[in-house]
Amino acid sequence: MCATPGPVTVHGPGGAGKTRLVAELVAIEPAAVSVPLAEVTDAEWMVATVAGALGLGAATVGSLGAALQHRGRSLLVLDNLEQLGVDGARVVSDLVTAAPELTLVVTSRVRLELRGERTLPVGPLEADAALALLLARVRERAPDFPDHPALPELCARLDHLPLALELAAARLPTLGVDGVMHLLGRRLDLLADRGPDRPDHHRSLRTAVEGSWSLLTREERRILSALALLPGPLQIEDTAFAGGEVEVGLALASLTDASLLRVVVDASARATWHHYETVRAFALEQLPPDDPARGRLVAWLVQTADRLRAALCGPGVDDAVATFLRLRSALIEAVERAERDERYGDLVRLVGAMDTLVHQVGPGTWRERMLQRVVALCEPGSPPSVEAVVSLAMTTVDPTLAERLASVDPTASPAPLRARVQVAVAKSLFDRGRMAEAAQVAQEAAASAVTETRGFLGACWVLGGIRAAMGDLERARAAWSEGLERARLARSPVDEGLFLGQVGSAAMDQDDPDAMGYLRAAVELLGRHHDYRRSVSLIRIAEILVDRDDAMGALEAASEAATVMRSTGQLRLLGYAEALVARAHEASGRTAEALDAYERARGGSGHPVVMATIEAWGARALADADRLADAEALFGRASPVLARSGTKLAPLSALIGVHLALLQARRARREGRDPEPWLAEARQVLAAHPPEAMRASETRSARRAAAERLAADTGGDGILTPADGAWIVWGTHRLELGTRHAIRRVWLALVDARDAGEPRSVEELFAAGWPGESARQDAARDRVYHAVATLRKGGLGDALLRTEGGWVLDPGVPLRFV
Repeated sequence: MCATPGPVTVHGPGGAGKTRLVAELVAIEPAAVSVPLAEVTDAEWMVATVAGALGLGAATVGSLGAALQHRGRSLLVLDNLEQLGVDGARVVSDLVTAAPELTLVVTSRVRLELRGERTLPVGPLEADAALALLLARVRERAPDFPDHPALPELCARLDHLPLALELAAARLPTLGVDGVMHLLGRRLDLLADRGPDRPDHHRSLRTAVEGSWSLLTREERRILSALALLPGPLQIEDTAFAGGEVEVGLALASLTDASLLRVVVDASARATWHHYETVRAFALEQLPPDDPARGRLVAWLVQTADRLRAALCGPGVDDAVATFLRLRSALIEAVERAERDERYGDLVRLVGAMDTLVHQVGPGTWRERMLQRVVALCEPGSPPSVEAVVSLAMTTVDPTLAERLASVDPTASPAPLRARVQVAVAKSLFDRGRMAEAAQVAQEAAASAVTETRGFLGACWVLGGIRAAMGDLERARAAWSEGLERARLARSPVDEGLFLGQVGSAAMDQDDPDAMGYLRAAVELLGRHHDYRRSVSLIRIAEILVDRDDAMGALEAASEAATVMRSTGQLRLLGYAEALVARAHEASGRTAEALDAYERARGGSGHPVVMATIEAWGARALADADRLADAEALFGRASPVLARSGTKLAPLSALIGVHLALLQARRARREGRDPEPWLAEARQVLAAHPPEAMRASETRSARRAAAERLAADTGGDGILTPADGAWIVWGTHRLELGTRHAIRRVWLALVDARDAGEPRSVEELFAAGWPGESARQDAARDRVYHAVATLRKGGLGDALLRTEGGWVLDPGVPLRFV
């Protein structure tokens, strides 16, 4: 670059090593002349200094240019030109114009913007080079200074800039690595070296940055100080809080040219700016405590958190997660700064806006730390007290914080605020297993917020969840139904859809035939507004359809739920959705597809109980495929988790185990051994888990399937049915009557009359099927004929006989209850 005449600017931040670089150039070029200009402040002084270095007397720009032209091909280095600004650039332009054969190398923190200027940016060192420089400098002072695992991090926090590394090396022998790291927050004063051989502008990081700061306009200083509130990396849309779009855009360009920000342009031509931490620390010092930018930043962060939270439930989830991860350190710093500056209103707004977002995509430890900061303000005598707890109202609070939350006096606040505090306390008590207390506090929250919609909806939601966990489905459904009615009155379709999903789930566990209607309405209302809860409703629909042996319908619903969860990054229940896909394949006899889906399900992530449930169903599928060793291994891992869970899924462990016992019995038969011990174990498990004790659809389905298989394995070709008549199996036929109440009552009437061998008349069957109803004779006959036709088409055609007196079950066909 220096072999060609013309201006060359070596530019970069203060302390990047520009002077050292050109010094090496001068050392290998004997005819080169280097002129230090760090102390020069005007053009006239500059010309005189250059003339003196060339051995000339008093000179003007013109005479200096003529002298340089007379020298012919030559190299002139002007070191530290930035403080001369436009005047310095004009002198350089005049010199290269007067001496066309001159190569003029300038070091500066800013580019000169001259026509024909070639630039050589000098930035931070590579990580390995930075570490090597730090160790070399510190060992010049302390030869035995050891390696330390934190040294690479120290280099990174010093931006890998040579000056900062050398100044840190001067402190390491006396403060140690931990001491320097601890004091980096005061780096501007900590990192200084008053050695006589060091130039004044390089004696501390503060003096190095002050030189660049002094060259900025007032507007550029204001914008840089505002931008310093965000640690970065920054993209253009992140800077709106700092001022108008045009002003900030121009400032970003100027600050980048001045080497006070570093820009990276990716393959898509998108620019991202990075701070130099030393510059950022200095700029933050210049920002007044009451600067409006602080409030604008908080408002922007709250707005951004809300926008990202909404995007996490839609097709833009990948961009939302990437933006959150990029801004995570900014959110952390904003919370810490609000606490340090005692801006408690900002603190509560930030944490409250961020919490759901952090819960979905942020690390648990970071979220916990943020919540700890707010809850700490609930200590007696702390300024915001009750108001601080509001941000925790709809979150899962760490159980260790419950006592502090419970100590907050909710009666000291207005009713709406009191309800939100009580909801937070209820959730804390619930997390600690104090169910009765949690339910009482949640009930009080609903009463406190009876006239305030948001608080009332939150209280109903939490109260319903607590009641459901306690096994009180009736009262859980009542709480959610109250929330549903309020959501409808408030004309909030999303809230209505959320509560419909909860009511539908409760209805499903209660065997209510209306459950499907609630869940389908929830799916329709939630639409694209809340993909996660919509997927939960689809999962519940798939569970109902699996239970009804509607394999294709279950496959469609579960596949849609899995697709939505995968596309939106909602992974907590993705494995369970895949497990339902597997169960649908299993019900259709597609064993290979079922096993593949179970493998996908097991590869997901989620709550340990959910994962154990998936593994239990997978063990059953492996057992059906006669892979006993694999099934036993998987079941052995899932069984203890389910047994210890204390949830309504706990019986699933034993019920799935029936399938393994029956497989062992089949093997025993094939090998000529007695299968009875295994069959006895299966009967014992079923006796210990009666149908009426099963509170979840998963456990009811598992018990029914286990009972059917046990009945099939104990021999006979008769009709199988449970005592409540919910289904009928004969040979390869199966008929579901769980939600077809009238037909089920007709079936039970025929079963009751079977032993006597007496037929049931049309009138008797109508009275049994539609108790308390009256109908014309032809209408009653049509209903009975329809019920009987359904039973016959469902597989009982040869067992259901027509006589002169009515209908009767063939006494010659075995009938067994399971």
